[in-house]
Amino acid sequence: MKLLKRFVPVLLCGVLFAAAAAETELKLWSFGKTDPEVTLRNGGTLAFDPLRDSSGNPVLEIALPEKPGNYPVVAAFRSKTVPARKQKLAVEFEVRGSVPCRAEILIANGEAPYNYLSAVQSFDIPASWKRHRIVLAVTADTGGIGTAALPQFIFRNAPAGAKIDFGPIRVTDATSAAAAPAIREIREGKEWKAVDLSDLVVRAGSALDLSGITDRAPAGTYGRVTVNAAGQLVFEKRPDEELRFFSLQLLPGQAGMQYMSKAELEAYVDTIVRQGYNMVRIHGPGRFLVGPNRGAVLKNQERFELPQTPDELEFDPEIQDRFDYFIYLLKKNGVYVNLDGLVSFVGFSSDLNLSIAPRHPNSSKVQMFVNPARRRNWVAGVSKILTHVNPYTKTALRDDPVLALFQYYNEQDIRLDLREYSKAFQPLWVAFLKNRYGSYGKLYAAWGGKCGDVLLPENGTFEQVPEISFKVARTDTPAGIDMALFQSEREVEMTKFYEEETAKIGYRGLTTQWDMITRLVHLPARERMPVITMHGYHAHPSGYGGSKGITLNQKSPLAENGSAVKRQSTARWLDRPYLITEFGFVFWNRFRHEQGLVYAACAALQNWNGVACHCNQAVLYGDPLASFMVGVDPVGRASELVTAMGFLRRDIETSPHTIEIPVSRKFAFDGRAMGAIPDEISRMWIWSKVGISFDGRRRAPVRADLTVSPDGVAQSGGGDMFEEILATGETSRLERICAILKKKGILGRENRSDPARGIFESDTAQVYMDVSRAEMTVKTPRLEGAVVKQDRPVVLGALSVLGCSVPASVTVVSLEKEATLATAKRLLAVIATDARNSGMKFSDANETVLEEIGSLPALVRTGKFRLAIARPDGERFRAYALKLNGERASELPVKNEAGRLVLDIDTAALPDGPAVFFELIHQ
Repeated sequence: MKLLKRFVPVLLCGVLFAAAAAETELKLWSFGKTDPEVTLRNGGTLAFDPLRDSSGNPVLEIALPEKPGNYPVVAAFRSKTVPARKQKLAVEFEVRGSVPCRAEILIANGEAPYNYLSAVQSFDIPASWKRHRIVLAVTADTGGIGTAALPQFIFRNAPAGAKIDFGPIRVTDATSAAAAPAIREIREGKEWKAVDLSDLVVRAGSALDLSGITDRAPAGTYGRVTVNAAGQLVFEKRPDEELRFFSLQLLPGQAGMQYMSKAELEAYVDTIVRQGYNMVRIHGPGRFLVGPNRGAVLKNQERFELPQTPDELEFDPEIQDRFDYFIYLLKKNGVYVNLDGLVSFVGFSSDLNLSIAPRHPNSSKVQMFVNPARRRNWVAGVSKILTHVNPYTKTALRDDPVLALFQYYNEQDIRLDLREYSKAFQPLWVAFLKNRYGSYGKLYAAWGGKCGDVLLPENGTFEQVPEISFKVARTDTPAGIDMALFQSEREVEMTKFYEEETAKIGYRGLTTQWDMITRLVHLPARERMPVITMHGYHAHPSGYGGSKGITLNQKSPLAENGSAVKRQSTARWLDRPYLITEFGFVFWNRFRHEQGLVYAACAALQNWNGVACHCNQAVLYGDPLASFMVGVDPVGRASELVTAMGFLRRDIETSPHTIEIPVSRKFAFDGRAMGAIPDEISRMWIWSKVGISFDGRRRAPVRADLTVSPDGVAQSGGGDMFEEILATGETSRLERICAILKKKGILGRENRSDPARGIFESDTAQVYMDVSRAEMTVKTPRLEGAVVKQDRPVVLGALSVLGCSVPASVTVVSLEKEATLATAKRLLAVIATDARNSGMKFSDANETVLEEIGSLPALVRTGKFRLAIARPDGERFRAYALKLNGERASELPVKNEAGRLVLDIDTAALPDGPAVFFELIHQ
């Protein structure tokens, strides 16, 4: 039996448990393989290594019995290390549950009668990963005890059928340690200075006004957005001009749109336009249209009723009017709409507060595959949204060319590793097997009498075959292959339902679906899509909001060859349009400043049709910084501007070459379906356009300069809201591919690519990446930039970064579309470092574990920077630090040294506070 490669827990545990590094480690439980010392009492089952925690470590899954017994389930981690009386033990672990619940932890005798050695403490198990550190004092005499449960968990209050996941569990001696780990707090001082977020509406005509970088003709002027015969995204009336969309990702409720007046809506659309966006992805319109403060919290997740017709679904008339006026303003300003049909895990409801755990089997992301009532609910909600006639545009959305793309259901990809499908799928699974084999005897013979590690009865029935599971589906056994085929069949059937119902509603525009996971199993369903969309993140946190215990990794994306962009590049289909509809290097990762240059470079080189950073990148005023709230993050705003220039304005050239990765159905469904394109070949993204084809079928012609077979697959993991691909350090195949590209002349004679040394350079020679240094440079006529980790000179073309005291992304762009850095009369320098909230606290020195989210004012990390731009007329320039709305603040001195404009910036010393934008204007 072949299993997909596992993550290596040893590499990550040091990061996860850095806070307690000074304490003596007594035991580290990691779950890459079955451990006989981990046992359950009173029912339930254990599964080792089916999933991954937030740091990529193997997980222990504890499945509680479907029917509760007389006694609670107990999980004992037995060790021969027996603590002494009065010894204090710190137990650190990450945990999550299929439904939120609580459990108990203690130290106990590892053998009968299992007497308690410490007091019992309770802890919460949320739906998303949460890290706990619990100190237990041994109060009983431990003499004569041979093994101790180190620790023991009791699931007294967890619901029947729940699944509890634990990441590695570390037990340390905390007897002489402080009662709590040291707290690292971010405060204003020399390193961190307050930035003004009170007014974030970009001023018209300012250096940050990007409204002119794209066509602003009213949406629909050139007909609907469609796909031409070459597989390109175009307007109906301009079939030879391929489109790009730079998209705002809008969660309207979080943006406060339900409270905006029409004047405020106008100001909001103005700032959307001035920040360069020509598309808005509206995330969760149904939930927004219900209106605020309606409905009660859903208490019974097992049973609830949802509207079955449009008339049963009530939208707030005032909110509907705001939504209509917003659509009208977008259309008027040439901003197109990408609309999510459904986002909620519950479904469409008139009760705003209905919510359900993401992995609950009654979630609509599960039930939509099998439940006619949930399907009727989807039709009711989508029909109500799409057929409503907007009084301002006089058109229903289904008929309005402002609606460029419609997604059926956000992130509905079947996640056997995370969501509970087995009970819902069981009747269809049995029917699938009956149809495939005809008789149980044939199935028994084909499967060799086994389903995973379960022996089948020789004279059994189809109903006795084990339920579908990720543990079996990811293997190359006959049972695993059948499970993968069954999953694929379900997604294809689901797609056909959406296609038929959307056509009945009357929508004739472009659609998309299956946008979350890059496993090969999703390819048959994705093949039906006229447009492919994909999501991907770097440093996705383990939870949402500002809850204590949320974790986030502090790795550099460039140290991982671009991180999320790798897998997004190999999820692209070469024969049709491709948009990244969610992405982000997420707050509070200290290297998220890399995002602007990385995504501008990748999206432009690859000639993707759209990018949308998640989320709310345009806002009217500031709030405390939070994960995914990009509009209030100075670093996020800087990154978005760089992406707009490099990608939407097309400052960075598209690669003239294409590498095709052909995937056959036989390859995918021969035991590899639960894997993804290997990490090693996904690193080709910087060399040329990269994408896949499936089973030899194409919607449009594809001219490939090189074909690279996938050969194997990579482990795909992640969390409820994101995917991660197992990264490897392998370069041998990349080295061979690089040599072929150079021999063919695809990479020029001067190209510096050397995969063994972590050096990659694009075929256009405009983009250069040094993975070993985690640095990147981009050099084009209108835009030059560098991601810098060390304070040393970086010489590009017109731009030289002569000094950079802290890790940062430094970019200079021409503000004139037809002028280069050498000729433009107006330039903009963008310097992005890091930002935090005041009083933001972490329980570890590496700032991976959140204690408190903090509050305003937001703080920007300061630094000293020296920029030189090749301009003989440098003495005629004046320079200004800019506020985040584009208004000029303090003036900076400009020097002219040997034909170069030289700018020395100490952001800690700026009189109006630190800035990330600097305008240079020729007098």
